Amino acid sequence: MSVFLVAAALVWTGMLWDVAMVSFGFSRSYLLSVALLFVMGFGGWLHTVFLVTLFQTIPTEEIRGRVMSVFGLIGAGFPLGFLLGGALAVTFGFEALSKTSPLTSTS
Repeated sequence: MSVFLVAAALVWTGMLWDVAMVSFGFSRSYLLSVALLFVMGFGGWLHTVFLVTLFQTIPTEEIRGRVMSVFGLIGAGFPLGFLLGGALAVTFGFEALSKTSPLTSTS
């Protein structure tokens, strides 16, 4: 499979997850919400598969291990970010964080 096809699939699965998440936010039906959660889980799984495929095919063999270890370190850092976000929410309140999060995510 071409790297460009995998990259395109990565973009499409990311958009699938985004659309399902926004739709889930507006959903008022229990069954629709469950179906959208399934789509989000499946889309996230596919996204991860394509992402790891790119990480394993693009780098040369000499640096592939380093690339995958950085990918693993990023995944291991998520709990630290969640801990920091929780501490900030307790300190400043959830409303203040939800209003400033778009500013911090775009900088």
